[in-house]
Amino acid sequence: MYAARPPSGWPGSPSPDPPAPNPIPGRRPYTEGTASLAPGAVLVLYTDGLIERRDESLDRGLARLVAALEGLRGLDADAICDRLLAQLGSRRDDDVALLVARTATAAGPPARG
Repeated sequence: MYAARPPSGWPGSPSPDPPAPNPIPGRRPYTEGTASLAPGAVLVLYTDGLIERRDESLDRGLARLVAALEGLRGLDADAICDRLLAQLGSRRDDDVALLVARTATAAGPPARG
């Protein structure tokens, strides 16, 4: 799964449809796409363990991720990753993988958190 936030904020919900090399038989096929990220944009790649909870909807987990990201504006990718794991990745019943990247800006690197 992925989420990409432009520097100006979230235009909508993160997409739950990542590309996959081998779609599961009987499910709709995945497609490839491209997107341009503005300077200062943040790209977040994560597994379901970061947002899923047994007792709540996936939409609620996505909303929690978006809310957490809103509070991390201006930080560099390492700091965003550390804070997201601290806020959302404390469960012990599922694995969590997280990758955060931030595009470069003309103003220089973001603040280290």
